[in-house]
Amino acid sequence: MPDGYTGTVQDFTNAHRDVVGVKEDVEATLKQVWDTVVGLQGEWKGAAATAFSNMMQRFDTNAKDLNAALEAIAEQLLAAGSTYQEQEDSKQDVFGNLSAQLDG
Repeated sequence: MPDGYTGTVQDFTNAHRDVVGVKEDVEATLKQVWDTVVGLQGEWKGAAATAFSNMMQRFDTNAKDLNAALEAIAEQLLAAGSTYQEQEDSKQDVFGNLSAQLDG
């Protein structure tokens, strides 16, 4: 098992799939919240309208940051699973070659 990793390639694949699913659910929920709240924009006047606009900009930025973080986590899980498999395959090759040399 490669240093720093525990589990199986399937574990990494499942974790990647789960994080992608959560990312998609979060995106959908945040869009629903955005659509609901932005409908109130016309109700605010003056300084309150400015504050509301600033809050919505912050909401949008934070939503994008959260989405990017979840995407990065998913990509890291996918890469970790791939690296894990490559290292496992490499170890199998080494032991296979060693076994062939000992047998031959």
